[in-house]
Amino acid sequence: MTKPTRRQLWPGLSPKTSRHVERQLRNTDWSALTQAARAACSGCPGRDLDECDACPLHGLALDALHLAALSRAARRTRADLDALPVDVDNP
Repeated sequence: MTKPTRRQLWPGLSPKTSRHVERQLRNTDWSALTQAARAACSGCPGRDLDECDACPLHGLALDALHLAALSRAARRTRADLDALPVDVDNP
């Protein structure tokens, strides 16, 4: 009988790389990096969405927000998840 394995969060990565990514998500303060990335957009004269989409700083800010969200999700414990309402229509 084979030993059951833990579900791999990043199926496109090797198990060792996946564990490394998960460790980095848990141990890095991505929120602080997000604030720095978003500060790069403050005072920008560009207000057109197309211009923002073409800007590399906008992409950096979005990537930082994405990493911060993944980090928060990785840090959630089983108890946190069990405390969430089961029926989202009737919390």
